[in-house]
Amino acid sequence: MSGVADNETKEMDANEAKNDELLYDPKSDEMDQKWVDTHRATTSGRVSGTGGGGGSGSDATLNCPACLTLLCLDCQRHDIYRTQYRAMFVHNCRIDFTQRLQYKDKQRVKKRKRNQTDRTVEEVTTKADDYYSVFCNVCNTQVAVYDSQEVYHFFGVLASF
Repeated sequence: MSGVADNETKEMDANEAKNDELLYDPKSDEMDQKWVDTHRATTSGRVSGTGGGGGSGSDATLNCPACLTLLCLDCQRHDIYRTQYRAMFVHNCRIDFTQRLQYKDKQRVKKRKRNQTDRTVEEVTTKADDYYSVFCNVCNTQVAVYDSQEVYHFFGVLASF
């Protein structure tokens, strides 16, 4: 019996030597996938998605375009702007609350008749939304904006599906 154990030990040592020559660990992909699955499972109340991301409900995994740092595991792709994403839970991001950004959005158009004429007057009401810049912790690249509803809006990031 000890001869069988010695053979297994020798085979394991030979495999480890081959892995050292490969300059990578073949088991690292499995360990990385377990880490991602664990972190996705711990984020409760996430923005629901419908696309890829390994069946997790996320549309993509987002990385910083400058240093490739992981920014988000669970996001939803914008319906109109296909290179923009929104998320509630992020990694390696810093919000700059010192500078407030405002985007004026036309909310709705009211039409009313003036006196008894057939002419109508259109009134446009605007709503100003407050946003804050979001930067990558590693390289300080602006990657998103943060809104008053605590949602991150990513743009210009690297998405992997």
